[in-house]
Amino acid sequence: MGQIFGEYTLVAVQNIIGGYRLQPDRGAADGDFVIFEPVEDDIEVTTGAGGFSVYSDNGNDAIIATYRVFQNSPVFRILSDLRTAQVRRRKNGNPMRPLNFRFSEPFSGNRLSSQHAVFLNRPALGFGKSVGETEFRLHLPKPKIVYGANITI
Repeated sequence: MGQIFGEYTLVAVQNIIGGYRLQPDRGAADGDFVIFEPVEDDIEVTTGAGGFSVYSDNGNDAIIATYRVFQNSPVFRILSDLRTAQVRRRKNGNPMRPLNFRFSEPFSGNRLSSQHAVFLNRPALGFGKSVGETEFRLHLPKPKIVYGANITI
């Protein structure tokens, strides 16, 4: 699946999750800091025995946000604490509290927001001759996406 957003100037990126501002220049691993990808294709195709195809909109607009960060960074600590709080509520029998999510890159004008961000994974930890990198993945249902030319999807 193609990427919706790719790599941006880290100093300009503004990203707030659950009220906490992530500063990508304080923890981004090599490559992309965050990648936003659709959960699945927009269209499902069913082809019958006669070769005719039916195209159906699956209605799943959800996005997966994947963050690549260094394990010893301030960004790792923020993401880890937010994830731990979500997991703790769930394990204590309370309803999970989704997080507000906002991302913007002012030079291009690309923006993405969702009211219901939920952590999907426990980050893997690696130890070697250099500081380890890890990933956090969040599910963003029904995101509002504004592309740089003010095209809203």
